[in-house]
Amino acid sequence: MKTFKATRISIIAEKLIQNGIIQILDQAGATGYSLFEGGGKGQHGLHATHHPSIVDDFAIVKVEAIVASRETAEEIAQRIAEDYFDTQSGVIYLHDVEVLRPEKF
Repeated sequence: MKTFKATRISIIAEKLIQNGIIQILDQAGATGYSLFEGGGKGQHGLHATHHPSIVDDFAIVKVEAIVASRETAEEIAQRIAEDYFDTQSGVIYLHDVEVLRPEKF
């Protein structure tokens, strides 16, 4: 089985900025992404997994995408950090991955 190198970018942030993150991914040429609702504890306190619908924008989401090059993933991370993380909490991390169908990314 032949695999091809790619980079997965994972962004954990408040749902409030989810659409902006997705827009940056689309503009950078990401061919898709996955969304995961979440919760947890960090520097800004506890974010419950289950929350009242009135504060849904402050729920935590994880957005993940796989892109063909590390350079593209770094550009996406830089833009998200510059556009949002001065005023919003969030974490971005990159993973080197191997994919089976490189034409999908």
